[in-house]
Amino acid sequence: MSYTINPRVIFRKIDGEYYILEPDDNMFINFNEIGNFIFEKITEGKTDIEIINAILETYQTDSITAKNDLKEFVDELKNLKIIR
Repeated sequence: MSYTINPRVIFRKIDGEYYILEPDDNMFINFNEIGNFIFEKITEGKTDIEIINAILETYQTDSITAKNDLKEFVDELKNLKIIR
C-alpha cells in the first residue's frame, strides 16, 4: 500500500527535517529521525514493503520492529489527517 498526502497539508524539508503545517487544525509538526525517514519515503510514493526494506537497509533493526514502527507512524499520520 502507498499513501497520499492530504493536499491541504503544507510541508517543507529544511536541513534534512520535515516540517508540516496542517491548516485545518493549525497544527505544526516535525518528526524524529525515523519519522523523517519514513515521511520522505511516503512523499516518494513508496509502498509499505519498500519503506520497510529501506528501514532495514538503513537502520540496525529487525523486520518486526520496522513493520511496527511504520504502522504506528502511519496510523498517527492518518489520525492527524496528514495522509490518506
